Amino acid sequence: VNKMRAHLTRLAPAGEYKNLAKILSACLVTAAVSACTGTGESSSSSSSSSSSSSSSSSSSSSSSSSSSSSSSSSSGRTSSSSSSSSSSSSSSSGTAITVPTEWSRCTGCHGTNGKDGAIEIDVVALGSTLESKIATMPQTGTKCTGTCNTNVAKYLRAVAGITTSSSSSSSSSSSSSSSSSTSSSGGVGAILFEDSFEFTDLGKFPKGWNYFVEYQQNPGHIDPTRYITVVAGAKVGNRALLIKGGQNPSMITHALPAGLNKLYMRAWVKFTRKLGQNPGANHETLMGVRGEVGSANNEIRFGEIKGVIGTNEVPTDNIAPKQDQWGKGPVLAANTWHCIEVAFRGDMAYNTLNAYANGTLVHSITSGSDWNNGALSATWMNGKFKEVI
Repeated sequence: VNKMRAHLTRLAPAGEYKNLAKILSACLVTAAVSACTGTGESSSSSSSSSSSSSSSSSSSSSSSSSSSSSSSSSSGRTSSSSSSSSSSSSSSSGTAITVPTEWSRCTGCHGTNGKDGAIEIDVVALGSTLESKIATMPQTGTKCTGTCNTNVAKYLRAVAGITTSSSSSSSSSSSSSSSSSTSSSGGVGAILFEDSFEFTDLGKFPKGWNYFVEYQQNPGHIDPTRYITVVAGAKVGNRALLIKGGQNPSMITHALPAGLNKLYMRAWVKFTRKLGQNPGANHETLMGVRGEVGSANNEIRFGEIKGVIGTNEVPTDNIAPKQDQWGKGPVLAANTWHCIEVAFRGDMAYNTLNAYANGTLVHSITSGSDWNNGALSATWMNGKFKEVI
């Protein structure tokens, strides 16, 4: 997992998982998100939420994954930014910033897509000097020219939820930090948390996260690095989180603030086997939400179910899509980074789940007819927004 903003895993009876290793890179968890590729659900100007952990939360998963940078928020889908995490809440008077679209102007010094540059700075502390600071931070041996630094600064302030007055920026939002993860109870559209894993030592478990292994939350007698460790190599930045399940679930989890009814999660993920079109395979959870902190008994689990990209709901154990699609559907290739985004929309008349891979919709639940074992109620997500996995 790289650049995470939430995590993914699930639990199932022993023997239900195939050997699988997952690596996640560049994720976040928010309540408003936009696809990694700029497609998918529309979002507000704040950054999106994505949560993914490469472990599988099913009992018999023998998966391993790595992730580097995670965060979460509560209002739509938007692209991930720098590797550090920032939670935002609206600040003083002023007009909310609109995320600029001139990413291409920044290609030379802030990553191939401009917006993907690994900029590690404190947006709030720098204040009106943010633009000049960015201008001195070359990524490929050249400095920003023209309006590049202005556009990057505008984007970072928007991600942090900072508003501006008639002159430069002023804000009361939390900024990016150099810790491995942060959390916040920021307002709608805010990033709840994210983690780049860039500031966790290799071979260590990332600070700020809970670990759920062998069906236990933070068991003191189990060293989490047996299952979950920061490793070198990532889609974004230099480090990712490797998650190995074996015959037990292994995942990272993060509590959510009260009052949410929608959540967006995103992460770059890489597996050791393909996901989808795996007849005979049962459960592999990439992302999910829980109704009980530290318990696998009340969850929405997105990933692979019955060999197809889909969803499993607990405690009903209902499955989507229907049986005629099992072992079929879209395929995510092994040993390839995929931008995985999931929107949990408990605010819709019929609670809706939309999942995207690399900007393409690969799975959705929009009505009771999408379930295999009979329709769940329209409010099937009620009470599920307590913890991300």
